[in-house]
Amino acid sequence: MEITCTKCKRNKRAVKVALFAILVFLIVWFSIPFTALRVRDSAVMVYVWQDGSPTRVGSGVVVDDGVILTARHVVDGANEIHITTDDGEQIISTEFYKADDTDLGLIIFDCNDMPPKVRLSFCELFVGQTVFGIGSRFILNNSFFQGFVGAKNRLSYTFGSKGLTQLDIAGNPGDSGCGIFNRWGNVVGIVVGRRSQGITFIIPAKVCRCFVAKYKADKAMKECE
Repeated sequence: MEITCTKCKRNKRAVKVALFAILVFLIVWFSIPFTALRVRDSAVMVYVWQDGSPTRVGSGVVVDDGVILTARHVVDGANEIHITTDDGEQIISTEFYKADDTDLGLIIFDCNDMPPKVRLSFCELFVGQTVFGIGSRFILNNSFFQGFVGAKNRLSYTFGSKGLTQLDIAGNPGDSGCGIFNRWGNVVGIVVGRRSQGITFIIPAKVCRCFVAKYKADKAMKECE
């Protein structure tokens, strides 16, 4: 009887230790620094070329095979786009897809050694939620920045007719088109602009998902023609 009780105590202790180890692992794995480390390879710098010369710099994030999500005003008027990945690889694209009713754009590229893709979030943001971005502010690629959700459903027709999410984050030149992530590593929105220092607007993931789905539907339609 005593031997059985001792084994039971040891088993309970082992289970507690295992559960504690799992809890610690999850806390560390889904912490902001570790999440940023996991998703940073999907963030890219976007150089826009017009008439043979570079004109501006933006950001983007890989959300599907050969598809980079960015802001429409980043790719507007481009003849060619040079994409720089986190490890310095250069990719050139001349194929773009732009939304009609909101400030979203896609860069289409064909690359065997392409950056890893990340998922667009299905979870609704809430005010006060911690989020972070990885952009190319001031031509400094893969720069990390962090802040909070300040408000939802802001309207600014400069960036289209869809409701925007307001962030308590200082947007800077070069951040347009960069992905904003939650602590799970999913993209919750795309940076499209700012109103003043410390306030940045993003197009939420649900709008981005519809836009990417429309692109895939249009692509499938063209392939059937």
